Amino acid sequence: MPRPRIAIATCAGYDDLKVDDRLLREAFAERGAEARSVVWDGPDPGWESFDLCLVRSTWDYHDAYPEFLEWTRAAAAATALRNPAELIAWNSEKTYLRELSDAGVPTVPTEWVRPGAAVDAEALLAERGWREAVIKPTVDLGAKNLRRVQAGRGEAQPALEAVLQRSEAMLQPFLPSLEAEGELSLIYIDGRLSHAVRKRPASGDFRVQSIWGGTMAPAEPVAPPRPAAPVVPAAPVVPARPVDPPLPAPPPPPPPPPRPAIAPPAPVAPAAPSVPAPPVVPALPVAPALPPAAPALPVVPALALLPAPPPVPSAPALPVVPPSMPASESPPAPVVPAAPEVPAALPSAAPLPVYAPAPLSDAAHPGNTSRQPIAANVSKPDLFGAAMSRITVAKRAKARTGTKASTVPSDLRSARIITLARRPSTARG
Repeated sequence: MPRPRIAIATCAGYDDLKVDDRLLREAFAERGAEARSVVWDGPDPGWESFDLCLVRSTWDYHDAYPEFLEWTRAAAAATALRNPAELIAWNSEKTYLRELSDAGVPTVPTEWVRPGAAVDAEALLAERGWREAVIKPTVDLGAKNLRRVQAGRGEAQPALEAVLQRSEAMLQPFLPSLEAEGELSLIYIDGRLSHAVRKRPASGDFRVQSIWGGTMAPAEPVAPPRPAAPVVPAAPVVPARPVDPPLPAPPPPPPPPPRPAIAPPAPVAPAAPSVPAPPVVPALPVAPALPPAAPALPVVPALALLPAPPPVPSAPALPVVPPSMPASESPPAPVVPAAPEVPAALPSAAPLPVYAPAPLSDAAHPGNTSRQPIAANVSKPDLFGAAMSRITVAKRAKARTGTKASTVPSDLRSARIITLARRPSTARG
C-alpha cells in the first residue's frame, strides 16, 4: 500500500518560528505518511498529487486576502483541504464575532466602523467610557496592524483612519488582564476539546504572538466561573384582607306597568250577496228506437243421446243439534250407505269396421288444400252408430273417474263431421 502524501501549507519566511510544522512532519513519518511543507502562493506543486492539504502557517494571507481565498477554493477542488474553504473564509475575518454576539455568545464589546464612514473616534471613546482601547482591522494576523490608544490624547482618530485603509475597523476596550494572564487558547478536534495552551506576552508588552516575544505553555482548560444568579428577595407578606360587610339587599323591583285595555272586537263583515241559481238545462231529445232485431237463426235439432246413468243418491242431511244439548249427548250421525259399486271394466264397443278410402285427385276437388285424401263410399248409418257408441263410452268413463275427457274421440271427429254434413237435415240418429 503506498504511503499517503500530505502537504503542510505555509508561507515564505519565518522559518525559525515554524517549530510546530517540524514536529507535525515527524509525527506523520512515525505513522507511515510522507509530509512536506509547501508555500501556498509559491510555484504550483501539483496539489492533486497530495492526498491531504493542511493549512498550518500561512501567516501572510492578510496581505493578499482575496488571492488567498481563491487559492483555498482551488486547493479544495484538487485535493482534500482541511479546514474546508468555506470555514477558512468565515474564520479568517473577525466579523464572525458579530455573528456570535448576535447569537447570544458573550464577547468583548465591539464598535464596527466601515470604510468611508464619518466617525469621530475620540467622541466614540468618550461616549462608551473607554479610557484605553485597541483599534484593529477585521482581517489581520499576529497583531501586526493593531493600535493601542488612550482617550483624550489625539491618538484614536489617526489610528482609525490608518486601519480603514486596509479593511473594516473594530474598536474594543483594552483588557488589562492581557498583560498579567495572557490568552488561553482551546483546541477542538472533530468537535471535542483536545487540549489548551496558555499564551503570555513578553515583559512590557501585551501582544502574545511569538513574533513579539510571546511564549506558550500547556494549560489545563478550566471553565470560567459563572456568575451566581441574583438572589430574588422574598415577596412581602400581604396582610389578610378584612371581611367585606354584607351587601345591602337589592330594592324590590318596580311594579309592572298596567296592561292596556283590550280592544273591542272587530265589526262583523256583511254577508256576501247570494248568487242566483244557474238556469235549468233542457233535457236532451230521446233518441229514436232502433230498428227491429234481425230474425233469430233456426235452431239446429240436437242429436239424440243415450240416457245418462242414474244419479248417485245423496246422503240424508244430519239432524241439527239444539244449542242447549251438550256435545257429549248429541245423537250419533246416521250411517251413509255406500255408493253402488261400479264395474271395473265396461263392455267395450264393437270394433269399427275398417274402411279403405279411395283417394281422389286434386283436379276433382280443387278446394282440398291440405293435400289429404277425401273419404268416399262411407256407410253413413254404420259410421254414425259406431261414433255414438264411442261417445257414450267416453261419457261413462268421465262420470266414473272424474277426469276430463274429450266427448268425441279424436279418431272419430273427422268421420262425424263428414257424416253430419252429408246426412239429410231430417235424419235422426
